[in-house]
Amino acid sequence: MAINFSGTRYDRSPKQDKPSAPQTNAPAAAATGTASDTFNRYIGYDNEKDFTELLISFYVGTKTNGLFFDKPIANPANPEVNKISSLITIPDEPDKETIKGFLEKLRASSVLDITRFGTVKTTDDAAAKMMEVLKEVKNDSPSPSAQKNAMVKFFCWLVRYNTYPVKSILYIGSITRHEVYWLWYVSKLGCKVNYVNYTDENSYRECDTESEYSVLHEGSLKAPLSLNLGKVNVEQYADKQHANEKINAIVNASDPLMIKYLQTDWEFIFKEMLTTLELRQAKLLCTDTTIPVYFTACIGLNEETTYNNSLYTAKEEMASSGRQFTLLTELRKPGYSDAEKYYTIQKTNDSAMVAKFAEKFKINDNLGRTVLAQKAFIDAVNSIQTNNLFNTCVMLSCWFDQITSQFDFFRNDIPAVMYYGKITLPELHFLNVLARSGMDVFYFNPDKSILKLVTSAGFADLTVLEGKDSRSDMPFPDRMIKTKLATMAYDAEKSLDTILYNDNTMFRTHQFSFSRNQTLTTTFEELGLMWHQQAMYRTGFDSRTEYVIVPNLFAKVSGIPKGDVQEYYKDIAFKLAPMSVYFNKVPFFKPSSGVRRDQAQKISNGRKIDIEALKNSPLNKYNYLTDNIQYLIFSKMQEVIDSGFITVPDTDIVPLVLTVGLNIPNNLLQIIQKFDFTKDIPKIVIVSAGQKTFEAPECILLVLFNLIGFDIIVYTPTGYKNLESFIRPEAFQEFIHGEFKYDFRPQNLAIPKEIPQEKTSFFGRIFKGKK
Repeated sequence: MAINFSGTRYDRSPKQDKPSAPQTNAPAAAATGTASDTFNRYIGYDNEKDFTELLISFYVGTKTNGLFFDKPIANPANPEVNKISSLITIPDEPDKETIKGFLEKLRASSVLDITRFGTVKTTDDAAAKMMEVLKEVKNDSPSPSAQKNAMVKFFCWLVRYNTYPVKSILYIGSITRHEVYWLWYVSKLGCKVNYVNYTDENSYRECDTESEYSVLHEGSLKAPLSLNLGKVNVEQYADKQHANEKINAIVNASDPLMIKYLQTDWEFIFKEMLTTLELRQAKLLCTDTTIPVYFTACIGLNEETTYNNSLYTAKEEMASSGRQFTLLTELRKPGYSDAEKYYTIQKTNDSAMVAKFAEKFKINDNLGRTVLAQKAFIDAVNSIQTNNLFNTCVMLSCWFDQITSQFDFFRNDIPAVMYYGKITLPELHFLNVLARSGMDVFYFNPDKSILKLVTSAGFADLTVLEGKDSRSDMPFPDRMIKTKLATMAYDAEKSLDTILYNDNTMFRTHQFSFSRNQTLTTTFEELGLMWHQQAMYRTGFDSRTEYVIVPNLFAKVSGIPKGDVQEYYKDIAFKLAPMSVYFNKVPFFKPSSGVRRDQAQKISNGRKIDIEALKNSPLNKYNYLTDNIQYLIFSKMQEVIDSGFITVPDTDIVPLVLTVGLNIPNNLLQIIQKFDFTKDIPKIVIVSAGQKTFEAPECILLVLFNLIGFDIIVYTPTGYKNLESFIRPEAFQEFIHGEFKYDFRPQNLAIPKEIPQEKTSFFGRIFKGKK
């Protein structure tokens, strides 16, 4: 359902005094002036929920400097009348000067200070307002003492309720003639008066026969409400109103910067997306306070080869130009470490919650962009259909942190975000937030089935370009599509190299210096079959221009299958290979030295490691390794931080990852050097048989090597916790077998010189693949 901020939560309209009220009828002109906009009467209602919210807001307003009546105002008692009579003598025919004298005498006697009511400043003004009402009293009653009787009640009630300032009044129910006159008078003094009758206005109209004193709001429903205002949590509701005020302050704040949306078309988009800020400002003749941005969705394509090469070239030119740029093919679901700072925000009050999230929606101390971003965030929250407002706010906030942390907004360029592929409506709203915050946003999807969703978002500033053709399941291009003529232009050696080593079947030794892993999910039986498969034969393997995708395994085996210990020993031994390490005791890794937080801060920016600073730091123990190996290790350390797999406090993650990554055992470093990403995959085999669980450094080491591309298996005959101590369960796969052994003694096993061979069935040999 949509988040309804109107009235009860948040209304984007600048006028946010109250939720939507029943229909307003224009008042007739009164003999003594028009009806006061500070005196409103509500007869019936149209929507019970909204009207209840309105009454609660009125009621809460009376709890500080106000009055609430749900029964007739008590007539003056004898002591009250006597007190007034001892100070002033009220005539049958008063005039303004007489009333002014009464008010001044009562104030001098410390009995009544008329300026406590509403906004009136002087006794002269207050006397004039009372005479206006008394003239109506005289016109409506033939009794010669009508004005006198009214004044007695007026003064007694004014004195009775003069103990503190009165700024608002709520009266619910049938009402007497003198009460109407008195409420009309105090509304003229500046009090906000709201009169409510659920069923009719008969008692009110006995006095105000021409509907002259107040503004009528009449609803179509005329029935009592089962509302007990005495049970309203005034403090909580006041907090809610305060939150709405904070949200209004954000929305209504003046914009220190202005966004200018640029238009483009299919012919020029790939060229224009590369234009600099200076060129755009010069072309538009705009000032430094204007940010010219593109917010464009390109849906479908016109010609596949051109589309592919244009996308690829745009990405490469963005990166090589030094432009601040990021390419997204999905928005990662926030992990605990991403969202942790938002979990302290209270969920009990939607308005207060949204206000708190908006306050945290900031861009690197850049006030101008922060104001734009906060407004865009509030609009997005108001627009997204959701059943969980808190989760929606967390999601938008974490995505925003994820993107903005990559950019320096004080640089003289415009950060650019390119999103490619499938998208959801909340993700589209997030892209709109980025554009409204002053970033270029380009959304590409060759599949035209998404067009309806994109246009339904209703973004007025989004330029939608529709191509002639549609392609589904088309990944973002990882290389140029070369024509036959272009291939012939290569020299003979390069052509042969391309033919032999560029089709995912043949590769030079150590052809690639970098890899990305893809952890596989499989069955326990298939895990054994593919364990010794070379990378290139596994499902999910792929080679890109600069790196390969290595499908690897990260598994925990809890319990012993069928309780067969001998087969269990054999299975462990079978998992070892020439490029493997074997641990049968816990702890299996302890860093020889640690990296302090102050040291970490010198080579990192928040959660981002500065790889060049780390390479040149005294902390770097790997200077003897090639630059490619160092880059591989350091970039994978960053991936550990970004993955969200490690469950340590946010302030500890960078120092801990640096500590582990800079203390890798020599035998593992040597295996990294030997690792040819297209061939045999190194192994880490662990037997965790006791009650000692894994510590944070051990868990970080395993995630690090999983991301490098190693296969990892942890045998746990006891079924006890180990990986789970500091690793999220989505990072690995667990196989649970029925029988646990608590006296299991791991063997000491030697690393084999060759990959073990296992007798398998014909189909097993097929699935096992070449080695």
